[in-house]
Amino acid sequence: MTIYTVHLPRVKTGDFVPLDFKRTDYQAKQKRFLGRYGLKPEISFDDFTTSAVIDWLDVTFGTLVITQARWISEHIKTLTGEAVSVREIQPYDFPRFTARFQQPSMPLVKKALAAVEGRFSLAAGPTISGLEVSIDFTPKIPSDQARARMVGVLARHLLPGRNVLMRTVDRPRFTWGNSLEDTKHLLGKPDDGPDHTQPLPWRRVRVPADYARLFTSGDQMPYVDATVYFGSEKSACLWRIMDKVVDQQNRQTGTSKALDDHEKRARIEVSLGVAEIRRLSITSLDDLRRFRFTNLQKEFFAFYLPTFAATDAVPVLNYRAVKEMRSQERVRKFLKAGVVGLQAMDHAWETRRASNRADIAKVLRSRGQPVARFKAGKGKHGTLLAYRELNKRVETALRHLAEGVGS
Repeated sequence: MTIYTVHLPRVKTGDFVPLDFKRTDYQAKQKRFLGRYGLKPEISFDDFTTSAVIDWLDVTFGTLVITQARWISEHIKTLTGEAVSVREIQPYDFPRFTARFQQPSMPLVKKALAAVEGRFSLAAGPTISGLEVSIDFTPKIPSDQARARMVGVLARHLLPGRNVLMRTVDRPRFTWGNSLEDTKHLLGKPDDGPDHTQPLPWRRVRVPADYARLFTSGDQMPYVDATVYFGSEKSACLWRIMDKVVDQQNRQTGTSKALDDHEKRARIEVSLGVAEIRRLSITSLDDLRRFRFTNLQKEFFAFYLPTFAATDAVPVLNYRAVKEMRSQERVRKFLKAGVVGLQAMDHAWETRRASNRADIAKVLRSRGQPVARFKAGKGKHGTLLAYRELNKRVETALRHLAEGVGS
């Protein structure tokens, strides 16, 4: 049995937490998995409780009465007893505001909006304009190491439902402070690697833009006590993975509430902007009440296992050595940067192969020889395999969330 041990670093304490990955042989029927094995983390989900919550909800509305955001906030608190952040949207023909409800209950939201209607008269809306959904994995027996391992698993097996590598601001990164030096990128800095616009000095070829992704030397393993980001805070959707040890954190004032040991948990959260919410056909509170939160899983909470070529049966010794080197480099890429990094690496390899095939095809055509068509047949997710145990946990949590919101 082959075991790979990853030493997950912690920036705040300077120590490491071990996480083992076991080689697993698959009996997959799909052609793309033939002759491949996988790596699966040595972690038991039965040691955790899994739950999903709406972390915050943004509701936008307009008022007929000319007023300011602070008066609306104070009025809501007076009538409901809950503090709600309200901000004004400018410019507009009439006063327009967005209220953010933290861990909201639908009765509270409706009561607050009724209070605004009674005092200021609603002119437009209310419509939902923002939403954050979180899934928590809380150790049944409080343990810092258990949470750290779960953070390591979530960060390596999450596959975001949109391309987070194309734009620099979207690229996977992790941060643990407020300065620029407190942020690192999983796949190296955006400007790492050779300049793809200049030819290499020893060959008259141009280096592809994603050349650095073929290797692991520039990759950074994320700290398990940092926050891992996929996507930009200004984009339609943003993923965060963290070890949740504080609540009510305000980075501007530097204040937060420390959680008790039994409240600390590993968390993945997805923030959805208005464009994503409308695409999901959510506009009103009634839409949200009827929404099937399990529909979020495919694009926002999907986890995958990596697979690698088994080179034992490769007949030619030299070719087997090359394949094994490539396979082990893919293993190192996954252990450092997860399935997102692995997909980036595979895409870079395919780009190079496609370029080489085009050059070979030109030569064959010039000789009048036939050119064989290349059929990858790797499917949408390449050689990744759905992580059923983890996905099942997420599906159950989202289903229970829908039941709570709809009741």
